[in-house]
Amino acid sequence: NKVYNLSGPGPITDRQVSRLLTEFYGTNIQHIEMGYHDYKKDVKARGLPDWLVRDSAEFEKMKASGVDELSSSYSPDLEKIIGKKPETFKDYLQNKSCMRPGATFP
Repeated sequence: NKVYNLSGPGPITDRQVSRLLTEFYGTNIQHIEMGYHDYKKDVKARGLPDWLVRDSAEFEKMKASGVDELSSSYSPDLEKIIGKKPETFKDYLQNKSCMRPGATFP
């Protein structure tokens, strides 16, 4: 058996994502950093199920550790499997064919 580490093309921070979304949609989208407990409280206040509150808060905690920003967290495995480079977040935003028809923001 072979184990594959499927990942995107490289790291991107939440701040970079908000900047790209601002450019793409033409409206200011700010990234607001929150501590773990504040984030968990905010997600829970949105009425999401407890399992999703817990899991998304744990994902944010993992991101805060910086592990997803290490180049060692990324591999060329996905490119080997699909035969082309994985798209960046900016590429994704520009790829209209992947968007839902009629979707607008905000």
